[in-house]
Order: sequence, then C-alpha cells, then structure tokens
Amino acid sequence: MWSKSLGNIRKAATSKSLRTVLTTELTFWGGFTFFTSFLALQLVHRLHYSTVDIGDFFAYIGVCIAVAQGAIVPILAKRFKNYQVVRAGMIAMGGSLLLQLLVHSTAELLAVGALIAFCYSVLMTNVSALVSSSAGREIQGEVLGIEASVQAVGESIPAIAAGYIATIGINTPNLIGALVVLFGGLFFSVFYRSRREVLHQDS
Repeated sequence: MWSKSLGNIRKAATSKSLRTVLTTELTFWGGFTFFTSFLALQLVHRLHYSTVDIGDFFAYIGVCIAVAQGAIVPILAKRFKNYQVVRAGMIAMGGSLLLQLLVHSTAELLAVGALIAFCYSVLMTNVSALVSSSAGREIQGEVLGIEASVQAVGESIPAIAAGYIATIGINTPNLIGALVVLFGGLFFSVFYRSRREVLHQDS
C-alpha cells in the first residue's frame, strides 16, 4: 500500500500543473490532522468536557459541515473559481486553527468550530475539483488514486509525530497544524498556475 501511494505521488510530481495543488492538499491534510488528533484532549484539558460533551461537539461539527456543503459551497461555486476559494480557504483555515487556541468557553468553541467546519467543507470540495482540472488527460483515470495517496500520507505524518509533539505542550499539535496550513496557503498563493498557463509557458 505504501509503495503504491508513494509511486502515485512520484507520478504526480512529474506534472507541473499538479505539483502545487497536491503539495497544498498535503499541507491541508497534514495540518488539519495535527489539529484533530488532539482536539478531544484539548477539550478535556481546557473546558473540562466529558465524553458526552465531546460527542455532542463532534455532532455539532457534522451538522455545520452538512449545512456548509448544502447551502454555502454552491453559492461560492457560482461566484468564484476553484483556485480563488482554495487560496482564501487555506488562509482562513489556518487562522481558524489559531483562533481555536484562544477558546476558553463553550460559546467561543461553537463559534470557532463552525468556522473550521465551513473552511473544511469549502476546501474539501474545491481542492478535489482543482486536482481534477489540473490533471492531464493521460492521468485523468488515476488522479483520484493519486489524490487519495496524498491524503493518506498527509494524515499519517501527524499520527506518527503528534504524540511526541504533544509532550512539549497540549496545544503544540494545534499550533503546528495551523502553521502548516498557513504555509500551504502561502505556498499555493505564490506558486499556483492553472494548467492552461503551464502549457502556455512550456509551448
């Protein structure tokens, strides 16, 4: 499985139009997983949440994601291009994860949680669309597998490292996750070029 995933990523790295998008997606999944890996512990440590409270909060996040997918994402799709939404969404997600470090009440948690859920919904939809549109015809059939491999690698790195990082401080994984996502947003803003622009430069 790992050899296939790494092989898919190497294949994507040969595509100039895909490299930036998939690197950005890697930072999104990596940074977001740093956050989610220790969210429950943060809620217990900071707000003294019980198991039931944590379950209720995750249910609330699920509702927020469903609302965003059904009501907000379609509006953004009509008004903005995928790359514009990804660029703004990455910066907003990184900022939202930083805001989560300042949460000290349930009301603040619900507000920031809704913002994180919104950013997650927006990025999930638009990053996948951007990956598809950035892929050449020769790898269109493989692009979903390549994207899944990038997601798997992005999620596995925090799972390996977050335990050690958390020994530094309970908020450290969240801080690192926010910085990784912000880096991905800045990277995308500087280096993203559409497939049409890449082909024009190479011609």
